[in-house]
Amino acid sequence: MTIEDITLPTLYCPFPSAVNPHREAVHEHTLEWVGHHRLVTDARAFERLRAAQFGQLVARAYPNAPLDRLRLLSDWITWLFILDDECDEHGIGKRPERLAALQARCLKVLVGSRPEEPDPQGLTYPVSDLRAAGKVRPDVPLLGALRDIRKRLRACMPHAWMMRFALGVSDYFEACEWEARNRVQRVWPDPAVYIQMRPYTGALYLLLDLIEMTEGTVLPLTVRKHPLLRALMRITSNVVCWSNDIFSLEKERAHHDLHNLVLILQRHDGLNLQEAVNRVAILTDKQVRASSSWKRSCPCGIPTNLGSI
Repeated sequence: MTIEDITLPTLYCPFPSAVNPHREAVHEHTLEWVGHHRLVTDARAFERLRAAQFGQLVARAYPNAPLDRLRLLSDWITWLFILDDECDEHGIGKRPERLAALQARCLKVLVGSRPEEPDPQGLTYPVSDLRAAGKVRPDVPLLGALRDIRKRLRACMPHAWMMRFALGVSDYFEACEWEARNRVQRVWPDPAVYIQMRPYTGALYLLLDLIEMTEGTVLPLTVRKHPLLRALMRITSNVVCWSNDIFSLEKERAHHDLHNLVLILQRHDGLNLQEAVNRVAILTDKQVRASSSWKRSCPCGIPTNLGSI
C-alpha cells in the first residue's frame, strides 16, 4: 500500500480556532531576525523557511501572547527548526557524538556560560560561511542567535525559571541523541517507549513551559507538579505529536525514518498502512476527549487562565 492509497482521517477537535492578531508582524520579524544572525545564507533555504510560516504556527499555539513575547516564541521555534535542519544537512542526526558536542555548546550558551573553543578532534559543528574551513568559533551563527534568545528570555523571566527551561532543553537534546542512536543502529522503538519519548523529541514540554512566559507568570512548584496539570500536559503533547505523525507520514516514510507512531504500530502490530493511520487517529481522538474532563476536575489552586494549554 502506498501513501497515495491512504485516506487521512478527520481528527476530532471540539475547540474553537483562535489566532493571535500579531501573526503577520511576527512572521516578518522572524525572517529579519534570521537574516540578521545569518542563520540561513542560501536563497532557496530562506524561501523554504519563509514558506514554513512559523509566525502562523506560534500565532495559533499562543493566541493570547503579546507582540514582544510572540516574536520571541517565533524566533525560538525557528531556531529549533534551523538547528534540526542543519543537523540533517551535515549528517549530524546520525552521528550521536557530533550531535552531543553541538548540544553541549548550546546548553552552555543557554545557562550563560561561554562555549569551549572548537574541539581539535573535529567534533564541533561547521555552519554558514565557516563550513569551508571545517571548524567553528564560539560565536557561530546558531550560538549567537541562541545568546540573543537567552538575553530576551532573561529580561522577562526569573533565574529559577531560566534554569528550569535549560533543563527542559537538555531533556530535548537527550531525546534527539536517542533518536540519533536508533538511526545509526536501525533500531525500531517499542511503541510504549516511543510514546514516552515523543513529547521530548517534539519539544512539546518546552513549548508548554513557555506559556508561563506569555502569561507573565511563574507557576509555583505545587501547581507545576500537580497530577492533574501533569496529566493535561501529557495529553496535550500526545495530541500534537500523534497528529503530527499522521500528517508527516509521507515525508518520514520517504526518508525511511523510524520515529513515527504510524510506522511503528504498523510494524509492531502487523497492520497495513491504512489500519495503522486509523489506529493513531483513534488514539489521538481519545486523548482529545480525555482533555475535556480536565477543566471540570481542576481544583481552584490551579490557574485556569493558561489558555494555550
